[in-house]
Amino acid sequence: MRITAENSQQIGRRIVKIEPRFKEVVSKFGPAPIGVRRPTSSNFESLADSILSQQLSTKAAATIVARVAA
Repeated sequence: MRITAENSQQIGRRIVKIEPRFKEVVSKFGPAPIGVRRPTSSNFESLADSILSQQLSTKAAATIVARVAA
């Protein structure tokens, strides 16, 4: 099943049905924001976005560690 904004609530109900201990979490936080972002125009765009996000996160983490160590 593909996760979209439209079926996110249905998936939450299914999770609670399978594992009732998740009821509080699903009730408190609502549906997952998966599928809320605009769809990418191509697989390449999606891949490039993922790689760039990871690289920027790694660079930000390295900068923070360097500042703390200084």
